[in-house]
Amino acid sequence: RLSLLWQESRQARRLGQRILIKGESQMIVTIKSDKLTVKVNSVGAELWEITDSEGLSRLWDGNPEIWAKRSPTLFPIIGMVKNGRAQINGKTYPLDKHGILRTAEFTVENQTENSVTLLLCSDDFTKEHYPYDFELRITYKVENASVKVAWEVKNNNDVDMPFQMGGH
Repeated sequence: RLSLLWQESRQARRLGQRILIKGESQMIVTIKSDKLTVKVNSVGAELWEITDSEGLSRLWDGNPEIWAKRSPTLFPIIGMVKNGRAQINGKTYPLDKHGILRTAEFTVENQTENSVTLLLCSDDFTKEHYPYDFELRITYKVENASVKVAWEVKNNNDVDMPFQMGGH
């Protein structure tokens, strides 16, 4: 895994979350076709840039004065839970708006010229917020002038694992 530096904000401390210091280590993966170049950030497996063959950007640029994110993936919830706390099997877990992926570091599992699959496996941090064992794969594939996204969630538990999945 990449070595990332984390800091805590007041809200992050309250919710027990890690916040990535912008500008520190992150891996940007590039895939392309003859019509598009796509960049994906390993932090959050987030689409980072989509540029067409004429050099025109087709994705929000993450201007921090307005909204610093670009295209986050939402998991295991879409939206918010009351007071940032989720009740799961009688226990309370801190769970921020849209879930746990925004600061999660994915690994590149497979990459070709026009596709990349990123993998996140549950760990101690994810289980502090969502107490399930899982593997989450996100695949981005560029075909001509289109970007296709596939999400695969594997439940590694012996019980049901409720979740929601979405893109922003």
